[in-house]
Amino acid sequence: MRLVLNWRAVLRHAWSVRLNLLLALASAADSAISYAVDGRLSASLLVAAVSLTASGLRIVKQEDVSGDQQ
Repeated sequence: MRLVLNWRAVLRHAWSVRLNLLLALASAADSAISYAVDGRLSASLLVAAVSLTASGLRIVKQEDVSGDQQ
């Protein structure tokens, strides 16, 4: 698994990363509130985990998509 050449710039400037991190934060907050009120964990934790994973995978080079452009 290799990272894209400009992975630092992607993490700083890509809207997909920003929105995924915002979604993870909102999902974690929703789950925390649900846990505080009902004492149960909600499915929002799964959404937060998937969102964080998507942010990380955004910087992984995909040979079939990127090709020799990088």
